[in-house]
Amino acid sequence: MILSIIIWIVLCIILASAGSKRKIGGAGAFFISLLLSPLIGLIVVLASDKIDAPAIRPINKKANELKEMATKSYKENDYQAALENLKEAIKIDPEISGDYFNLACIYSNLKDSEQGFKQLQKAVEIGYNNFELINETKGLQYLREQKEFEDFALNGYKF
Repeated sequence: MILSIIIWIVLCIILASAGSKRKIGGAGAFFISLLLSPLIGLIVVLASDKIDAPAIRPINKKANELKEMATKSYKENDYQAALENLKEAIKIDPEISGDYFNLACIYSNLKDSEQGFKQLQKAVEIGYNNFELINETKGLQYLREQKEFEDFALNGYKF
């Protein structure tokens, strides 16, 4: 009798582990298996949809090298070199929202508000969401000082 209970619980734990990778979740699979039976738990787990794992993007070494060079140039206040390197990196790997944020910072330091706003808008459009940093970073100070920044921010960082 005790051996049967132990086997029942072990099977429930195994199904909970399998259920954790599905929409039913580990706790749901465990309790269904425990209350109804491990066989029914197995059926429910198999019927439950798998959780889609986020796609892992491959790292482009050349783009990363260019970004590192851009960062180094930016820290040395060589904004033109930083701009050139980061633009080349974006040509290689254009889907990183933080790169457009960094471009906005560079343009802000170059006092090019038109391009700065354009790049900041692009960053937000493709997923950048650190709005606290947008409103506090020294790199965007020039953009924040522009009269149109308040309307830009209130409009969801777009014109």
